[in-house]
This record gives sequence, structure tokens and C-alpha cells, in this order.
Amino acid sequence: SLFSCAYYNIYCPQPFNREKTALQLAMRGYPVVAAMLIPLLTMQQAAAETFSFQNESSFVDETKIMHVFGEIKNDSGTATKEVLITASFYDKDGQLLGTYQNSPELRVINPGGSSPFEMRYLDPATVGKVASYELSAGGQPAEPKPVRLKILSSNSRLDVLGVYYINVVARNEGTEVAASPVMISTLYDREGKVVAVGRALAEADSRVVDLAPGQEAGFGVVVAERLQTYKAVRYALVADS
Repeated sequence: SLFSCAYYNIYCPQPFNREKTALQLAMRGYPVVAAMLIPLLTMQQAAAETFSFQNESSFVDETKIMHVFGEIKNDSGTATKEVLITASFYDKDGQLLGTYQNSPELRVINPGGSSPFEMRYLDPATVGKVASYELSAGGQPAEPKPVRLKILSSNSRLDVLGVYYINVVARNEGTEVAASPVMISTLYDREGKVVAVGRALAEADSRVVDLAPGQEAGFGVVVAERLQTYKAVRYALVADS
């Protein structure tokens, strides 16, 4: 379900609540008070308006797995966590072929903020039938997350095999330890569409580290989608912890 079981909606086996009961009674032809349905419909509408999707692109790799890249934007006034994206894939007749879920790269998306994402269609036998897809998402309210990791420098190169390397140095400018910091790279083509996403943990002395306040570390991001990397004309970086 798009919506959390905490809302006790009709798709979640939860204890009695008035919205679920009203829906079930209405479906069976019993009269119900319209006001009983308003809270559930309002929650559904609010969840649908929370996120939007931008800069999408897709391709099928050598193993016949379809990849959908893009960015998800938090259009609400509240930070969100535990965001889960659902991709529904359809054939040319509008018949559902499959549904898959995945999380965006950022663990918390602040109001007005965005995160890159990657979705995959994992059925090689039917990937040739995919004609369209739809994206939706839901999440939980969270406290806004301040940006603690500052990117000090970066450089990149594309090797002859099509592997894209990005070397980054970042510093923790917060007052707390940044646990398991990760550097996320988004590669864009000439039209501004996302063509690949990469990530790497912080490293120091050849080992993964947490970052104390004021500490610097390097990140070596490797993007190996060689059918996509040649399309990249720029990249963006964001650090998360």
C-alpha cells in the first residue's frame, strides 16, 4: 500500500476504525455519514500531493533489466523519512505487468528538497512489453535534517571501459559525529535527465569511517553503468549520514 499501516487504511489488517468501517459499509450498500469518509480521503489526497518526480529516464541493460532513474521532490512543508517509491509498469494495452518498490538515495528529504532514485523492472521475459510506467511514493514525517557534510573538492574521469569515477573530499562541519556518511552522485545528460546514480562510503586509511566534527574524508564514487555513463555531461553531489 502507498500509505502507512499507521493510518489504519483499508489495505492494512489493523484494529477497528471509523474510516475503514465506513468504506466497507458503503461498498455493501449501507448508508453512511459522508463526514466519516472525509478523513481517509483527505489523507490519501495529502499523500498524493507530497511528492513529485522529475528528470526521469530509462534504459534496458545487457541482462534485460529495465532501469528508471530520476529525482523525487518533497513538495510538502514537512521533512519526510522512510520514503518508499512504487513503480507500476504497463504494456501498450494498459495492462499491469509488474510493480516494484525501492527507497530514494537520501534517508530524509527536507521540505522542497529532492533525492535521486533508481527503480528496476526485474522480469527479463516481459521487459520488451513495457510501454509505460507510473511512479508514486509515501513516507513518514520527520525532523528537518541539517546539512552537516560540506563538499570541499571533486574531480571526475570516464575511462575507456565506460566506468565513471568521481573522487570527492568532504568535511563534517556539524557538532555531532556523522555516522556512516555516504556520498551520492547524480549524472545528467544534455537535457538535464538523470542517466545514472552512484554512491560511496567515506574512507580514510583504506577503511570505512564515521566522521567526527571537523574531520575530513575522501569518497571514491564508481558508476559502472557503461551504457549510460557516456551520456553524462555533468554531475551533482550530495552527502548524507
